[in-house]
Amino acid sequence: MTMSGKDMQMIADRWMMESRRLVNWGSYEGYHEFRPSTDSQLPVTLLAGASESGKSTLVDAQISLLYPSGTPYNKASNSGRSERNDYTYLRGMIGISDGENGETPIFLRGRDADGTPQNIWGAIVDTYANRSDGQILSCGKFLYLMPGDGRGDVRRLYLAWDKPIDPRRMDVFRESPFTPTQLKSTYPGCVTF
Repeated sequence: MTMSGKDMQMIADRWMMESRRLVNWGSYEGYHEFRPSTDSQLPVTLLAGASESGKSTLVDAQISLLYPSGTPYNKASNSGRSERNDYTYLRGMIGISDGENGETPIFLRGRDADGTPQNIWGAIVDTYANRSDGQILSCGKFLYLMPGDGRGDVRRLYLAWDKPIDPRRMDVFRESPFTPTQLKSTYPGCVTF
């Protein structure tokens, strides 16, 4: 039996992002879901918007989730300043004020109305679908700060699961840092890191 070139085809797995879910990441306060195009003919998504509308924040979420620590965040905004990191994104840094003690960051999260420090949790979850066989892969990063924690105190847990991950389900555990056991009970069969 002979096969011609048109009889033989190699079909590569075709993974496409279905969604990015964010909880308390940068200016994205609370829960937000971003769904890029999954159109089979034109799977292109363009991010457009005014300055400070969250385009770089959305891209930096992917850098934080998928790339090794130390990978620099997008410096296109904030005049190339390097204050972007998991801590400033989790706290929701929206600017810097000049005061008598020098520059002071302005944060959306981490203190109540009276100025008392509060705990904060956040998450980045990407869900991918394999267009060849229908498999699902979700990758998640959960972040946690205790009241008064500083830049070096961000707690991080990662997980992978073969189903979509709704990060809001972890809100029941918000009073203390998340644990692998909590993740595994919330998303049965997931792998934690």
